Amino acid sequence: MTVTEAVEPTSETAGASLRVDGLWKVFGPKADQIPGSPEGELGRDELRERTGCVAAVKDVSFEVDPGEVFVVMGLSGSGKSTLVRCLTRLIEPTAGDVHVAEEDVRNASEARLRELRRHTFAMVFQNFGLLPHRRVIENVAYGLEIRGVGRSERLDRAQEMVELVGLTGRDAVERRHHLRRVRETPEADREADQERERDRRATPLQRAGRCPARC
Repeated sequence: MTVTEAVEPTSETAGASLRVDGLWKVFGPKADQIPGSPEGELGRDELRERTGCVAAVKDVSFEVDPGEVFVVMGLSGSGKSTLVRCLTRLIEPTAGDVHVAEEDVRNASEARLRELRRHTFAMVFQNFGLLPHRRVIENVAYGLEIRGVGRSERLDRAQEMVELVGLTGRDAVERRHHLRRVRETPEADREADQERERDRRATPLQRAGRCPARC
């Protein structure tokens, strides 16, 4: 399941939203020729047989209003993560439009895209996104560090998030030692710990009026 969460409207973000129109991501030869063509209407197996292409995201359109939680559900391999990566251009879409707070993400320059990722939207990755050589609290604060927030401020805000999700007392532990500990705990508890740590990395950005996406 993938969740994208719009920020609460403030004086800075009033009217902000996520708008996606006709988004495609096609993998394979001459992928740019598939959207809008007769082949684009084919089922997955027939499309692959005829063209060698796979449409991971096929003509997707939706809007997320300020303060709205928008949930994308589907089977494993159905394209949920690919869709979210297209929203932030971690994967380049094949066709379609993405607007965040009315800004055209698809036409943003590389420099502008870096700024958007630092200040406007964020993505919470799965387990591989956690840094094993850093303490739990440093993992939580990592997004703020990338944005250039000072050490004292980012650790204070990260500590608030650690306390919010009940990880107090584990925040000083290096990630590799934390992982060793959770390997000895029941699977459900281990996954909950790791998920809370991932989510809190994005939450300081959200509290600053940003827009996280979770995958």
